[in-house]
Amino acid sequence: MFRDVDLDVEPGELVALTGTAGSGRTSLLLALAGAFRTTAGTRRMDGRAGIGFVPRINEPESGRTAGEHVRERLLLLGRNAADVLNDIPVDPATLGRDLTPYQRQAADAAAGPAR
Repeated sequence: MFRDVDLDVEPGELVALTGTAGSGRTSLLLALAGAFRTTAGTRRMDGRAGIGFVPRINEPESGRTAGEHVRERLLLLGRNAADVLNDIPVDPATLGRDLTPYQRQAADAAAGPAR
């Protein structure tokens, strides 16, 4: 959980957030990029934001399937996974530990940013 965040980022700036495990840093970055729903507050953005691929943060977990990863990510974004799962270039039943680096990237990209 995070509260009382005020952040200004100029175009082209790169922001890194540090903190202890469980402090909410990943949730905050996802919320700031528009990829995670919040229950309060305001996010204002002129232009686009994105979160780069960060191993062990937004890639499919080893014991879960690519389909589960995409469904969970889309649920967090408030989107329906039905159409997307048919279009990913990965078998949705493949476990995360069995995905090639390309397939990991493809599964993560299929879930996509908030729209």
